[in-house]
Amino acid sequence: MSTYKFLGDYPDNDEGDWTSSLQGVTHNDDGYWIFTQKTRIFKFHISEDLAAASAAGDPNSEPMPEPLVRRKCNHFGDPDYILLNGVGYLFVPVEGEDGGVCQDEPVIAVFRDSGGGGSLEFVDWALLPEQARAGWCAISPVNRLLYTSSNKVDSETPMILRYKIDFNRLLATDKLSFPSESELILRDKDEQPIEIKPYMQGGAFSPDGKLYIVSGRIRSGNASGGILAGLVGVLTGGGLVGGVIGFVIGFAADDDSWKARHGGIRVFDQTGILLEKSSTSGAGFKYAYRPGFQHNQEPEGITYWDTDQLAGERHAGIAGQLHGILLNKQEAGDVAGEVVGDGVELVAGNDNIWLKHYSVTPIPNGTSPPAFDITSSFCVNRNAQQTGEHEVHNLDASCPHLPKPDNRRDLGSHPSCGEAIIAASELYENVDGCAYCAPKCNTR
Repeated sequence: MSTYKFLGDYPDNDEGDWTSSLQGVTHNDDGYWIFTQKTRIFKFHISEDLAAASAAGDPNSEPMPEPLVRRKCNHFGDPDYILLNGVGYLFVPVEGEDGGVCQDEPVIAVFRDSGGGGSLEFVDWALLPEQARAGWCAISPVNRLLYTSSNKVDSETPMILRYKIDFNRLLATDKLSFPSESELILRDKDEQPIEIKPYMQGGAFSPDGKLYIVSGRIRSGNASGGILAGLVGVLTGGGLVGGVIGFVIGFAADDDSWKARHGGIRVFDQTGILLEKSSTSGAGFKYAYRPGFQHNQEPEGITYWDTDQLAGERHAGIAGQLHGILLNKQEAGDVAGEVVGDGVELVAGNDNIWLKHYSVTPIPNGTSPPAFDITSSFCVNRNAQQTGEHEVHNLDASCPHLPKPDNRRDLGSHPSCGEAIIAASELYENVDGCAYCAPKCNTR
């Protein structure tokens, strides 16, 4: 049984050019945080002081890819990162907020990482056909499925969705596709379906397959309701006392609303059973935030990263295994330097960040990010093309031009077409990769 302990916030109520509209967080295997804003992705090394960091002018930051801009996609979500045959890939959910196709048809975008703090290369995107919202995604290290969801879990949408990724096709052709999907019903310890109120903000897996989901949103609406009730009470003869009571109850309910108690971090096992939920106060597994009118705090993304393994590199403020974003959402009209409750000082134009850190005990075995070794089955055509070469085909990449079975010579399984070309060269002097299923080895 795992236990979780809140270690502290760092950054702690800080702001910068990179914190505004922050949406998600993950990391690569070279010691770099990867953060998403609504329309930009960027990295910071774990040794960097995030409280003083700047992403301004970063040549390696990645904007919203042009094919998605054309769909009016303008909202990256909480991403996840994996290694495929030693190469890093970043999977990012993308939505649209201002009309256009992307508003009702979210997608997953995939980027190839050049490593370290280097650039990300946009590879492809694919629709999430079973949902209208997608604020997060996470890939299980156990079953290799991509998990995501709508913005809530309730009686109408009682499940999260799991998509099978065609890794063979992705590696061979740079095309992302989901050949199948399935549902996972989230349940409490009595195996009854649970409800998670809006919004589902982030998700991450630990190496042992536990799923961490963070949820919550700013403003309960109770303050505005209290204001309205107060005004109605005064204007309709209910009296000044009734009006004042409405105001007070509205603001109090808004600031310490039940939405904060319903939000936070939940931990699920591989079957979808709830194992643990954070609390808003006390010691232990605490995720304190104030979503109401006076504070505008909202949870965002989450990642699992055992930073204790990097004790010699990490910044002094970073610790633990589980890390989650909390933002103070700034809006037009906020005044720089204005103090709003509990000493929270607003800085106009930039969102304040608390990056929350937790220990997980015992620390599960395994690597994070997960590393998958993918091999494909290859064959070579016994018959030469008119130009003289024998074509090598990837049998696992949905090739529309495979030779007939009788014309195939088996080449075995290989991590890429390059190794298959070498194997085919031992059979035929003139070989080449198929332009459709082995384009990275096609030279014609």
